[in-house]
Amino acid sequence: MYKPICFLHAAALSLTSVMAMEMDAPEETTGGNHLPTELQQQIIDQLPGVNAVKVACVSRQWHEFVNDDPAWKNRIQNDFQEFLAQPIEGESWQEVYKKLTELSENWRIVGDFSKILPSRRNQSFLNNRRLYVIPQDQDNSQIEAIQILGYEEGRISICFSSVQEDPKIVAELQKAGLLSGETPVQLSEGGYRCTDKNRFAKFLAVFVKVDFIPPLLARAILHNINVSTTDEENSPQ
Repeated sequence: MYKPICFLHAAALSLTSVMAMEMDAPEETTGGNHLPTELQQQIIDQLPGVNAVKVACVSRQWHEFVNDDPAWKNRIQNDFQEFLAQPIEGESWQEVYKKLTELSENWRIVGDFSKILPSRRNQSFLNNRRLYVIPQDQDNSQIEAIQILGYEEGRISICFSSVQEDPKIVAELQKAGLLSGETPVQLSEGGYRCTDKNRFAKFLAVFVKVDFIPPLLARAILHNINVSTTDEENSPQ
């Protein structure tokens, strides 16, 4: 069966192969101007981010197409299925894409976020569904891994496995009020565990503050486990 989206994707990829010739020609004859404007836009919207940035140099019109911000939201969903994140106030989808590119070079996910949370089809599932977020350069990282566990009835816990215990973390956890209350953060040798979903944003913000993880990684984790980050005071920025 004919699928227009497949045609557009193939056409988008073919644009990169002729890009060099297009850039050497006069602007009035470049940029695929023999194609309808709407089709040009649709084709460019199908390009992965790295190729979209390249073809932005072809013509002013293509530059405008590439900088169409909603298209970058789609690119994030296509290119970073594991690291999805929402922009914060004043941040564009294109800026998020650039940050996610860097993030994916420094961190990797082992597991599947969709298996951590119960779905509509499967509201109950086995205990100990695990997902790991691991630094690519573990030798120079201050943490070994972030472990996210899913339990029955939709309960989740986030655990940081630290290379060594750090007094700064304990101090910041205390300052944030996370070591008291009904569900305090649990401290163990080389580990910090939070089991209260309402405290996840504060918990991750502590590790952002002490430069253990980048803010976008914290936001991506919260987004993927369906935790709202509307509280600016407690959310990782």
